Amino acid sequence: MKILVAGGFNEQNKKLLEPQKEFAKLLGREIILQGHVLLNACLTTFDAAIAESAYQTAEEEGKDPNERIVCYVLPGQELAHEFGNILQSQLRDWELGNRGLFVPEPIQLSDAVILVGGFEGTYRAANWTRIAKKPLLPITRFGGTARQVYKQEYDNFDRYRGRISKADYENLKQLVSPLDDFAKRVVSLAQMAQASRDVFVIMSFSQDPPPRA
Repeated sequence: MKILVAGGFNEQNKKLLEPQKEFAKLLGREIILQGHVLLNACLTTFDAAIAESAYQTAEEEGKDPNERIVCYVLPGQELAHEFGNILQSQLRDWELGNRGLFVPEPIQLSDAVILVGGFEGTYRAANWTRIAKKPLLPITRFGGTARQVYKQEYDNFDRYRGRISKADYENLKQLVSPLDDFAKRVVSLAQMAQASRDVFVIMSFSQDPPPRA
């Protein structure tokens, strides 16, 4: 499974900054430990923190970081980090107002998108995720864009039915659980959200009796 984590640190909120940084590291580590691939935009210090943690965990686990961490950058973009396999996007930008509606690679290739904190660019990631019809998991604990996106997703929960319950989705609002346990729950929730619970039953419509042995 491929998981994109988007967001950003609010350097002005000193109370939440250090817990958010710790959570970003734990989230990057947990994605690798649970056997998934981290997708990354290589844009911000947040991207760098989660990618570095995932890189270190992959090395500790004897996994190839270039297979477990895939990052995309726009042409001419300054790299926020050099962890994992860094690829150039085929798009000139990731804006929503272009003539052709091409979903940015980190979202197009993802199976689920997790949002943590963030600002204007995180709204863009959320809107692209909706256009691509991918599961969107915004964490409310650290405020920012993710908190606003959570309310919008919860109010339009019907698109998740058959994959995840409202009670499970509400775990994204956890406030007091230990950060390491919370990171595990969020990654597990991403896996649940992308796997449909609907079962397609294939049965024969033939009225002929089965052949005798």
